[in-house]
Amino acid sequence: MKLLINCFLIGCSTFTFQFPALAEPLTKQTNIFTQATPSITDPEEVLDIVSSMEKTWEDQYADHLDLSFSSSESTDNISPNVRTIQTSLVTPTAVEQNLKKGKQLTQSRAAFIWINAYPEYLRITISTENKTQVYDINVSRAEVMTEVEAFVKALRNPYLSPKSDYLPPAQKLYQWIIQPLASTLDEDKIDSLIFCLGKGLRILPLSALHDGEKFLVEDYAVSRLPAFSLTDMTAESLNNQNILAMGASEFEELISLPAVPIELNTIIGEDGKGESFLNQDFTLDNLRSQIETDPFGIVHLATHAKIESGKPKNSYIQFWNEQLNLDEVPRLSQQTGWSNLKLLVLSACETAVINQENNTIDEQVEMSFAGLALQAGVKAVIASSWDISDQGTLGLMAQFYQELPTAPTKTIALQRAQLALLNKNVRLEGENLSNVRSSTPLPETSVLNRPQDFSHPYYWSTFTVIGNPW
Repeated sequence: MKLLINCFLIGCSTFTFQFPALAEPLTKQTNIFTQATPSITDPEEVLDIVSSMEKTWEDQYADHLDLSFSSSESTDNISPNVRTIQTSLVTPTAVEQNLKKGKQLTQSRAAFIWINAYPEYLRITISTENKTQVYDINVSRAEVMTEVEAFVKALRNPYLSPKSDYLPPAQKLYQWIIQPLASTLDEDKIDSLIFCLGKGLRILPLSALHDGEKFLVEDYAVSRLPAFSLTDMTAESLNNQNILAMGASEFEELISLPAVPIELNTIIGEDGKGESFLNQDFTLDNLRSQIETDPFGIVHLATHAKIESGKPKNSYIQFWNEQLNLDEVPRLSQQTGWSNLKLLVLSACETAVINQENNTIDEQVEMSFAGLALQAGVKAVIASSWDISDQGTLGLMAQFYQELPTAPTKTIALQRAQLALLNKNVRLEGENLSNVRSSTPLPETSVLNRPQDFSHPYYWSTFTVIGNPW
């Protein structure tokens, strides 16, 4: 039985499992923060809080990723993107102005939210285009981490949680993180939340937080980044970008991904805005060649990617005939100039976020995940924090690329795709994967493992935008 369960987790087509229907949401808890007011209002103190948080996290990522953010230093392990984004001390005013520019260019109203769990309290700092506020919530780091770990474990292992065990921690975390900000989010008509998270929180599946009636993704598009100072926050449209779609359905030592050929064909589409390469043509040399010769704005890699504990050299992206370790990605960026990419998509990424020795969040893994765009030297990455079924990935990715041309931002395009899965607009019908616009036949080996639908947050909350949210 253990073998069969493991096969299911990595996409094996020999084990059939149907998730139980979502349990009725728990009775909505009392909104203890409905009348919340900012804990700190002095502008100088707010400035100090924001700048010190940013500097602390900048140092943490520099140490973990073995990168330098000095524009004057040049090494093989620094991409051009990293050197140019570190310019000056981050101030609330700079963040507010960036949000205002983002709204002008995209018509999306975003809020920037820093969250850090201290031993005695949870600090939440929120910037909108009009103001920056600091809230200190009376809950200890130990309490927060208990709920975070329960939440992540329940979502990553839903076959062990038949009674929707993720809901209690999802609601507690919503109360602590989102409810104090409710009045600000409503007053400013916010539609997108950009999170910058501290240790232990960086891999939190935020879109699946729950208020007792609905998921956070039903109200807001959600993205995350390592730090404002480490992200190119220029708002830029992804409309009409050429796409390089590459992947593999067969591997010598890893489980097959039989839906990948359909995924690649669906992404490129009938209009052929881009190129696709499968299996033997999915090589690192071909990736270099394609990026060097064509102005691709999006690179989509439909393959196994694994983020392990320790330094980035322990993690990899699997190509047809070799693995690309994450610590080699900055050099690839220098060689090819792919730092000009607007978006890198890793559609079958998996993280070892739960440390097997102590059963807690692995802070090195979460830093590698949250720092993917920074490490890759690209503006943004869409990746999954745990691997899901082959069909679920195909359904979400197909929907994402359908939404991208009309969505104001890439984050809202992902939100729309997640909602399509949640609302069962993307589903299996017989041997076809269907949405409201089309029906796609699945390969026979993929049909053998057939969930009824993809509404469980296990399928859609694993995907997130990392880096530039626009």
